[in-house]
Amino acid sequence: MKFLIKQAYVLPLLFFIPIITAGLLVDDYNWVGQHASEITLTDFSLAKTILNSGAILSGLSCIVLAVGIVINFQRFFISSVLLITFGLSMLSNGLFPMGNPMHGVYGIGLSLMLLPLASCYELKNVGISQRFFPITVFFVFCAFCVFLVDARRARPN
Repeated sequence: MKFLIKQAYVLPLLFFIPIITAGLLVDDYNWVGQHASEITLTDFSLAKTILNSGAILSGLSCIVLAVGIVINFQRFFISSVLLITFGLSMLSNGLFPMGNPMHGVYGIGLSLMLLPLASCYELKNVGISQRFFPITVFFVFCAFCVFLVDARRARPN
């Protein structure tokens, strides 16, 4: 059952290659200034299909990874639930276009920001470095700040 975990090695490829490919197919798409989901609002059907396929495969990979973690380790339940939640969010990103409230399932993908904190909690008795927790909290705080800045930028005036 280790293959349920090992399949996650390709997860970054399942996520980034479709975004890059779809972005190359859309005129004037800006990887820095735009969300990948904005491609679903264009008329480029091939780009939308590629992007949606990547989102669906990424979501399925997250869910399979979470199940593999529970089966193989028989612990890390909080982290696994958060991974499944994020996986469901990615699935819905691939199934529903941007603008639909089901795109991202009302923002439950933000659960991914809690995953490092849940992992710290679940690893507290494993004997990891004492620096691990404060560094994790710092980077979660930074990710949350980036989210707030991005949400403020995306909000219409």
